[in-house]
Amino acid sequence: MINGAVAGPPTGGVVDRPAGSGAWRAAQFATLVGAVGVVALLVWRPAFGLWLTWDLLIPLVPAVLLIAPQLWRNLCPIATVHQVGALRGRTGGRRLPPRVQRRAPAVAVLLLFAIVPLRLVLFNEHGPALAAFVVAVLVVALWSGLVVTGKAGWCATFCPVLPVERLYGQAPLVPLAHGHCRSCTGCVRECYDLAPAASLHRLIGPPGAGGVARSRGRAGMGLERTPMGLFALAFPGFIAGYFFVPDSPSIAQAYTWALGGAALSIAVLTAGQRVAAVRDETMIRLAAALAIGVYYWFTVPAVAEGAHELLALPDAPSLGIAAARTVTIAVAGVWLVVATRRARTARTRA
Repeated sequence: MINGAVAGPPTGGVVDRPAGSGAWRAAQFATLVGAVGVVALLVWRPAFGLWLTWDLLIPLVPAVLLIAPQLWRNLCPIATVHQVGALRGRTGGRRLPPRVQRRAPAVAVLLLFAIVPLRLVLFNEHGPALAAFVVAVLVVALWSGLVVTGKAGWCATFCPVLPVERLYGQAPLVPLAHGHCRSCTGCVRECYDLAPAASLHRLIGPPGAGGVARSRGRAGMGLERTPMGLFALAFPGFIAGYFFVPDSPSIAQAYTWALGGAALSIAVLTAGQRVAAVRDETMIRLAAALAIGVYYWFTVPAVAEGAHELLALPDAPSLGIAAARTVTIAVAGVWLVVATRRARTARTRA
């Protein structure tokens, strides 16, 4: 259901245990052990732990979300901890009220926009602080999984990465089955894992309510009216603003640049959509592709610089940086083409 309280399993019964779940369980355990190892490095060898986190692991996450977002959801160590109770048959029995579920997308977006700028004033330089933050999130995920049924306590509602997963999960280049829930409890009304391609559009709204283009070829113009629509419009500018923050910023500067970029992005993309009469669903895809391009445009040279400073590797040639940027932009372009073709096919069948 789009506006109902809770959506149950797609067939009205229990979803079978995902295929190959034994392999997923092994991989989840390995990533959890790896996460514990990174936390330990952040405390006892913070320089290496910070480089491993920010210059190696985190830059891989957007690429995974673009190509196979379900892979990240299956292997995320926080998700694994969140499901510990379910694996032991002790999942929580409480359900989130419908009003809380309706507000969850806004909460997740706000958490993302609140956490990311803290990198610039705290987490980029202080390994123990980052370790403490990661442990705190793991504790919250564990507790919520023991209290609330299914994934409703964190992964399917309040996780700050979920908005990004929904953004790119509408057209994954490599679709994968979920690797956590052994059975569906209908814990949330719009489950990403049950319908990745549809979950974003259902949150934005059904046809005729601003979610997609209206009749006579006019654009829906409804993205700014929903949390997920605003997020899609804001995301490219938020990323750009983050990278334009001056060195050694104050906390006010970090948030001013990042959130100012988000506001500018909303204004520019909304104006562009109205002038060009672009469908809402098309605007979402364009914003998603632009965001990933902006991210890797700035991240590629930063990763090369970090490897040079910490590992004493040779400076990356400008040609190599240009090639890496080109590859990432090309992948974003492929994603955009695939997403557009799938949307056209879906409209034709409808």
